[in-house]
Amino acid sequence: MNSNPSDPSSPAIDPLTAFGDPKGSAAPARIALAAAHVAMSEGYSKVDGDPTPHIDWAQTMTLRRQLDALGFGIAEAMDTAQRYELGWDVAQRLIEETGQLELSNGFVAGAGVDHLVNPKSPDEIAEGWTFQCGRIQEAGGMPVLLCIPELSSLAHDEDEFVGAYAKVIEAHPGPLLIHWLGPAFHPGLADYFPGDTFLRIMALDPNKAIGCKLSLLDADFERQVRQTLLGSGQIVLTGDDFNYPELILGESQEPLGEIDFLHRSYPIGDFSHALLGVFNAIARPASRALAFLAAGDTTRAYQILKATEPLARMLFEPPTCNYKTGLAHLAWLDGRQPNSMLPFHVERLRSREHLERIAKAAAECGALVDS
Repeated sequence: MNSNPSDPSSPAIDPLTAFGDPKGSAAPARIALAAAHVAMSEGYSKVDGDPTPHIDWAQTMTLRRQLDALGFGIAEAMDTAQRYELGWDVAQRLIEETGQLELSNGFVAGAGVDHLVNPKSPDEIAEGWTFQCGRIQEAGGMPVLLCIPELSSLAHDEDEFVGAYAKVIEAHPGPLLIHWLGPAFHPGLADYFPGDTFLRIMALDPNKAIGCKLSLLDADFERQVRQTLLGSGQIVLTGDDFNYPELILGESQEPLGEIDFLHRSYPIGDFSHALLGVFNAIARPASRALAFLAAGDTTRAYQILKATEPLARMLFEPPTCNYKTGLAHLAWLDGRQPNSMLPFHVERLRSREHLERIAKAAAECGALVDS
C-alpha cells in the first residue's frame, strides 16, 4: 500500500480472515464482470488537454489482468473507462488489447456509435452499433449495446426506437447484451427506453439478446425485470452499485436452468448476475464472497458483500458519475497503479475528505491490505 496522508492504517487483522476459506471448489454460481478504468502516465500531471497520448496502456492492461486473476471477467470500454468522453479510437484499442490478453474469464465490451459524426437517423445508429459489435466479436468479446442518447430524439415513435435495436440484433449473430444506463451516470439518458420499448426489445430474439445490464439504482425494478426475463431464459446483470449484495444473492438459490456465457455454463434463476464498477474497488472481498456462494455458503457470501456496501455507497455518492475518482485512488493506495490520475483529470472532482473516507471504508471491508 502506498504511503499517503489519506492512507489509513490497515486493521491489525485482515477482516476477511474471520470468514475462513470456502470448502472445496465449485463452478461459479454467478457471472461476475468488473468494469475497469484507464490508467495514466506520470507525464499527464503537467497536462490539462487531450489525455489520449498520456494513457499508460501497459498499466491499463495490468489492471485487467489483476481483476482476471481474482476470477472476474472484464467489462471493457464502458462508462468506467470514460467511454462517453474518450470515444471510439480509445475504446477500439482497449477492446483489441484486452482481447490480446486472452483472459481466463473473458470480456464483454461496449458497442456504441461514437465512430460516427452526428448520426442522423435510427438506421444510421443501427449500422453504427453493428459495425462496433463486429469489431468486438473479432477481438474475442461479447458486445453490450450501449445506450445512444441521440436515438431518443431521432426516433419519431416507439416503433422506430425498437426498430433500431431490431436491425442490429438481426444483423449480429449473437450473443449480445442490452445496456440500460440511468441518468445518474449519464444525464442524457433520462428518457431512454420510452414506454414498453425495453421489454419489446428484449423479446425480439432471446437466443441472441441473452440478457441485459441494468444500471438504474432501482432494486425493485430490477427484480421485476429479472422475473419477467426468466421465462425466456434471459438474465439480468446488475449494475446497481448500491444494492448489489441483495440482488446477487437473489430471492432464491434454486437453479431454473443454465446459460452459456463466455464459454462457461452458469445457473439462471431468481437472482442477478453482475457487471459492476464497484467490483473494481472491492475485487478482493467480492472474489471471496463469490467463492463462498459457489460453495453454497450463502450466509458468508452475503456477509462479505454486505460489509463492502458502505464503501460502495461512498464511492457512488452524488454526483454519481464521479465514482471513477475513488476507483483510481484505491488502486493507487493498493499499489495496483503508480498514480491516481484519470483522463481529463476527473480525479480532482472529489474532496480530500471523501478520499480519506473511502480509504478507511476499503480497509475495513478487506478491499485494502498491506502489500
